[in-house]
Amino acid sequence: MSHRPELEDVDLRFLLGLLSENTEANVRLSAAQVLARARLTKEQLHDLSGNYLSNADPLVLPVLLEAYRHARDRETGQALVEALLRSRHPVGGMAGDRLQELLKNFPKSVRSEARPLLAQFEQEKNSQLQRLRELEPLLNAGGDVGSGREVFFGKRAACSSCHTIGTDGGDVGPDLTAVGAVRTGIDILEAIVFPSASFVPGHEVYRVTTAREVYTGVVRGNSSGPVVTLVSGPRDILRIPRKEIVSMENSPVSLMPDGFDKSLTRKELVDLFAFLQSQKSRVELGGTVSDLE
Repeated sequence: MSHRPELEDVDLRFLLGLLSENTEANVRLSAAQVLARARLTKEQLHDLSGNYLSNADPLVLPVLLEAYRHARDRETGQALVEALLRSRHPVGGMAGDRLQELLKNFPKSVRSEARPLLAQFEQEKNSQLQRLRELEPLLNAGGDVGSGREVFFGKRAACSSCHTIGTDGGDVGPDLTAVGAVRTGIDILEAIVFPSASFVPGHEVYRVTTAREVYTGVVRGNSSGPVVTLVSGPRDILRIPRKEIVSMENSPVSLMPDGFDKSLTRKELVDLFAFLQSQKSRVELGGTVSDLE
């Protein structure tokens, strides 16, 4: 059974309107997930490329690229490449990985036009260590913990859509309660800036291929049962019958997008680092507080 519904133009317009940077981050992400899963027409893909893709932020760009997975024609490929060349955000991390996969489906002429994008992707990968060194001083820049909490649970960054601290937040990514006690500041910095550098056990990302689709997400529950439950994002849960799965393998790319250091202001980053590093206690079931330092 296909999970790719068609979209009426009125529904497409509504979803595209939600991609505005003024929309809450979790709403933008949900809209992008619906678009990625839909069976868009050639005209709808061109609309996405021409008017929206170049303005997509690092949170939703990798998700939107999935909408092009089944496209094969030269015109759509060219529109995709042209939009990404105009993008305000460098193509790196998860977006770069997905772009490399997508380009294999398009004619040679499209792949040739995409060479500057691929070169940009390689440059981004090679500059990771330098970027970490540039941002390291922010870990001890005197951030405000209260303001950092507002960033974490706020609508723009939407960290809490996927991560829990205490009893609040989502469960797509690792629980960050007491993260300041079990991870160094450098670890936290790397996890935010380059989330694919390492994975927390139990939150590894898998690439699941069926005869019709390719899905990426974190496996929940019994992965050897008759149904594989895959979590691809907030409120994005798929249950795939095992008999339909052709292959299932680890993905080297995190669900968390790269680029948060570029989508937040310097103050927001400093405050967020201060807040995360301050999380050093965990509330146990009995209501007592266990200090993990």
